[in-house]
Amino acid sequence: MSEIAAKDIEKIVSTSQKRSLETDEADFKCKMLKHSDNHLLLGSGDSWYERNFFTSNEAQSILDELNEQVEFLPRDTFKFKIFGQINLLPRDKAFYGDVHEKDGSYPLYRYEASKDAEYPQVKQWTPVLQRLRNILLEKTGQRCNHLVVNQYRNNNDHIGYHVDKTRDFVQNASVLTLSFGEKRLFRLKNIRTKEIQELRLDSGSLFVLGPKTNSEWKHSIIKSGKLCGRRVSLTYRTIKTIKHKDGTLTETDSKGHLTDGTSEDGKVKEE
Repeated sequence: MSEIAAKDIEKIVSTSQKRSLETDEADFKCKMLKHSDNHLLLGSGDSWYERNFFTSNEAQSILDELNEQVEFLPRDTFKFKIFGQINLLPRDKAFYGDVHEKDGSYPLYRYEASKDAEYPQVKQWTPVLQRLRNILLEKTGQRCNHLVVNQYRNNNDHIGYHVDKTRDFVQNASVLTLSFGEKRLFRLKNIRTKEIQELRLDSGSLFVLGPKTNSEWKHSIIKSGKLCGRRVSLTYRTIKTIKHKDGTLTETDSKGHLTDGTSEDGKVKEE
């Protein structure tokens, strides 16, 4: 495995850069990320980045398959309000996962803060998405049952700082993200200290977000002032919440067994 070059770890050091990128922060800290061989350790120490998870040829081949197999939802499916103005989500999304062949049940990841939010139905894996899921299982030992595909068409598409909602996660599960296409700037920002770690996610790379990092750091894909091409990210998760055709929810572990999060009839207990 090749060593990650220092140029792939970007530091922001000048006051002018600080003010233009983090105008709401008085104290700005940026840390040079530790790395060895093909790995970077990130966040709180339970997150890591592998640059050459796939070779460049493999990554391009996978991207070609994704172009043929993934169906993105219309952007007007996802709307949000800022200062009273309705906006469209600045990226494309698609949802895949373990859909039960007989009853149509599927894992539900509720990533919105609102309890009343509605979520598109998850589709059954395509061949390439399932193959990649199995590769990640072999690599990490984590069996994922849910996938969000995000497509960033150009430099204007982005996702703001956030932490992943964990109420539907199997306990201690990590979030696994594969990147294909254009490099994009990824940032972690410590919630308490405001320290920032950043790097550009290469095509064919793997980023693993650990549960401790997710609780202590926000993360984002930054909007860029420079023109760039399309990036597709595949974010695999292990979800315990299962939605059934009648709308009821049950909880399972990664092997499909009921957990303590359900009542005797298998329904999710109200919070």
